[in-house]
Amino acid sequence: MTLRVIRGGKQSGHAPDTTKRRQQLARIRTCSRFFFEGPFIGPRMAFALAAGVAAGSLAIWGVGPSWPSALVTCATFAAVLRYGRVATTWGSRMDTLLAEYDPLDKDSYRRLQAASEAEGLSPWSLDEWLSREYHALNSADGIQPESAPRSRFLRKKV
Repeated sequence: MTLRVIRGGKQSGHAPDTTKRRQQLARIRTCSRFFFEGPFIGPRMAFALAAGVAAGSLAIWGVGPSWPSALVTCATFAAVLRYGRVATTWGSRMDTLLAEYDPLDKDSYRRLQAASEAEGLSPWSLDEWLSREYHALNSADGIQPESAPRSRFLRKKV
């Protein structure tokens, strides 16, 4: 069996670990919401705010509301913002998550790469790839797709 490298990713050909892959896909899906909807702050800024609020809350709890508590809050925020290892933009975070993922459906991943290279990453191409990858994970786990339930919606004649 030959191992092939997909640009920016890990070597392929390993046994499927579907639990880890599902967790990675969940992170990709969550990141895509921020990436495509354009929030006003990036991931590092969001993490710095959360760290500052947490440190400030602990300082207020320990010392009380005073200037040292405010200093701890501001210093934590500034340090995390400057030296944090979290990506600065949602685009770089998405790129990292996609590059670290080892896909089961390699053809679909290559199509996503080609579409992204030609037109940029779009929500439709990412959703299509995620659907195909979840289907591949379900197949690897032996989960058969269920037939559509006969709901009132499906029985309605239009």
